[in-house]
Amino acid sequence: MAKNKQEFDIDYYNEENSEENYIDSQDKILVKGVEVSFPLVLANNLKTANQLIEHKFDVVFFIDGMEGSGKSELGKECGLILNANFSENDIVYTPEQFSEWVLSNKRKKGDVVLWDEFIFGGNTADSLTSMQNMLTKMFVTMRSKGLIVILLAPSLFLIRKYFAIFRTRFLLHCYTKGLSRGYTKFYNYSAKHMLVNYGYKTWLYSPKVKPSFTCRFSAWSSQFLDEKKIEVKKQAAIKSLEDNDQKKIKMTPKQEEYFCRIPLGSVFPHDSTERRTLWNLQTQIRTLRGFDNGKGEKDTIL
Repeated sequence: MAKNKQEFDIDYYNEENSEENYIDSQDKILVKGVEVSFPLVLANNLKTANQLIEHKFDVVFFIDGMEGSGKSELGKECGLILNANFSENDIVYTPEQFSEWVLSNKRKKGDVVLWDEFIFGGNTADSLTSMQNMLTKMFVTMRSKGLIVILLAPSLFLIRKYFAIFRTRFLLHCYTKGLSRGYTKFYNYSAKHMLVNYGYKTWLYSPKVKPSFTCRFSAWSSQFLDEKKIEVKKQAAIKSLEDNDQKKIKMTPKQEEYFCRIPLGSVFPHDSTERRTLWNLQTQIRTLRGFDNGKGEKDTIL
């Protein structure tokens, strides 16, 4: 039978059919003396982080999911549940901001930092490498101060295997049901380990590995956090990243001319991110310097 013309075949990465141990409840918990809706099973598991800190263990956990799946909202809610003093100042976007936060003389045992990496978009690989390098340098300090770190990124499989398995306590994987966001799967340490082993080749969250539980959450962090302050900090991080990228690209006039003659179409697939990025750079340089493409033609696609 032909599809109705009003129907659309759009893939929203719907994981409804792969849900395991689904807990369909919104319990009432207190955050800063205010009653909010949040699954109690998840809140109780989060609070084990405070117990680990008391016994001088590292506490780093990971929240991942596609853009728009609600991972930033869940990260802020986790921070508020774990520490009543969690604020906009405890959300960071760059290695520099993270280092400054950890080394601050204001830090107390049980403080929570949310490192939200999602703003970096196409630079995910580079930013995650920086994230892991900075965390490695800071682990001793983090443990001695008794700090809790929440990491956000599009996928657990983007980070190094050793780090994904041994340096994070658990995983919260966010997903959507069609256009409805606010669902998450909780993988404990053992399940996360198995998920990494099954998924690193395919980048798929294998149905062979069952989450400890699956639940849903609603949005309420804006009741306690100033979104305008968060946005200002985010934009400053984006500007910092752009400035750093510009500093990295330094060529002599001769190097620029040779670079603009590279036939990108014969090196990268036509629709690849690499080709688009380099072609944009070629265009910028040709426009600025007045170079041609080796055929006497200016500012054309090679």
